[in-house]
Amino acid sequence: MSIIAILTGEVIGERLAGPAIRAIAIARALANDPGIQHEVILLAASVDDGVAEQVSNGAFRVDVLSDETAKAASQCEIIIVQGDLLDRYPALAASDACVIADLYDPYHLEVLEQSASLAPERRRATIAASVSAIGSLLARGDLFLDVGGRQRDLWTGALASA
Repeated sequence: MSIIAILTGEVIGERLAGPAIRAIAIARALANDPGIQHEVILLAASVDDGVAEQVSNGAFRVDVLSDETAKAASQCEIIIVQGDLLDRYPALAASDACVIADLYDPYHLEVLEQSASLAPERRRATIAASVSAIGSLLARGDLFLDVGGRQRDLWTGALASA
């Protein structure tokens, strides 16, 4: 039985952001795979216990992402990770696990728009951090998930330059 850790920097609560919805969907699909038994752990930035029980339906464990849980996740066989989590939790990047980079959300492009109102120096630093995080995913990832089509073109180009 494989142990799979799925990590999201989003909140598992009453209102779910897109990356959290995606992480939950992946966790459900893997936990409920009738052909293969997986132990699935979903780690999120914050967890509302009532909502966690609803989304997992007891099929997988949901916990809060912290230095401690990230270190434990680094011992799993497979890690599915989004965003800047490899930079925030170095134990994940240093792991011998198979790292699957979920590139569904090209958040570095969102940062360009979201940081528009910041002071120039702060904006440059914020953009640089997001680009660095994407670089970490591309450099460390063993497998990459995307939507396909034009997004795949974006990530193929990024991988070619990584």
